[in-house]
Amino acid sequence: MEEEQKIKLKRLIAELESYRGRKTELISYYLPPNYDINAALSQIASEIATARNIKSDTTRNNVIDALERVASALKSVGKIGKNGLVIFSGNVGKGGKDEFKVWVIEPPEPLNLKLYRCDQQFLVEPLKELLKEKEVYGLIVLDAKEVTIGLLRGKSIEVIYNDESNVPSKTVKGGWSQQRYKRIREQALEEWLKEVGQKASQIFLQHNVRGILIGGPGPVKEDFVRGEYLDYRLRDKIIAVKDVGYTNEYGLQELVNRSEEELSKSEIMKEKNILKRFFEAVSKLQSNLIYGVKDVLRYLENGALDELIISEDFDYGKITLVCKNCGNRREEENFLSKVDRTCNVCSNQMEIDTFENYFDKILETAKSFNTKIYIVSSQTPEGQQFLAFGGIAGFARFKLE
Repeated sequence: MEEEQKIKLKRLIAELESYRGRKTELISYYLPPNYDINAALSQIASEIATARNIKSDTTRNNVIDALERVASALKSVGKIGKNGLVIFSGNVGKGGKDEFKVWVIEPPEPLNLKLYRCDQQFLVEPLKELLKEKEVYGLIVLDAKEVTIGLLRGKSIEVIYNDESNVPSKTVKGGWSQQRYKRIREQALEEWLKEVGQKASQIFLQHNVRGILIGGPGPVKEDFVRGEYLDYRLRDKIIAVKDVGYTNEYGLQELVNRSEEELSKSEIMKEKNILKRFFEAVSKLQSNLIYGVKDVLRYLENGALDELIISEDFDYGKITLVCKNCGNRREEENFLSKVDRTCNVCSNQMEIDTFENYFDKILETAKSFNTKIYIVSSQTPEGQQFLAFGGIAGFARFKLE
């Protein structure tokens, strides 16, 4: 799935999750690839007949209306494609106001699922599954005292497991003889590494990792690799063993950073390299660097932008605010996260009525001028820092006056 498709699907899911029906009256309908559309229409007709028995007039009318819109959407589509079809339909109006909407989605990848649901919210979990990163790496940072096991999913590091050991320190205590204490410690360390290997194997096999990175501040990491404590199906997937200073969440981040060469083709390194170019250009005051949303849009709309970098969480657009106290309405272009909601008439807090995010329009404009597009996440430290710059920047083809 292309990055742009992922972002659009992610935004759509977020919108669908924001809606709640007054009763169980929101329709989610999933159809598998190449499904017989007449069979689908027959099922909807049957559901409409069943819905006529609903006692509440309002709920009955809303469910029937939503189902009729599903039927209409199916007739418009005419044929279920190779990836299947998903339809969401229902009254999503708020504050007692009716607003019927229908979404017809051809999944970006085959979705082999047939499911009908009428509920108070839309069922989006199957679509969320499509967003899960296929490229997953296993991460382990450990020493004799602590282990942290995690996953690198695309651009995101996820901590799965953390534990501390009972392995005694190397220092002999009390009246223990040095040799006896050493044997006890070695036995405890052996048990600890077995425990780590079993837990890591369970996690990594479950998530079908592509590769495994192992790190730690001392020799225990090498002992872990040499001792073959991981399941035999995972041992050939070890692609890097690195010295890192921590065995906690920070250690996982350091391990990924130190494994740049091994991960050079992964999504996180592609993003890091793009943002590294941006921050270097900022520090050098590079003349072809453009940032600040208004300047970037001006260059983009004039075909003067060669490369566009935009955060997937970019939230700039046209905002309409409404004051429930005095009825004042205000429109402005701004970041949704930064808009001042204070009413300029009565000083009460205004509510967001509509928000048109310019994200999709920006991408379409960039494509029309053959501008290279890089969509970056905010799941890395670099991505968060870039978002603080406004979440949009670029490199110019030529200077505008």
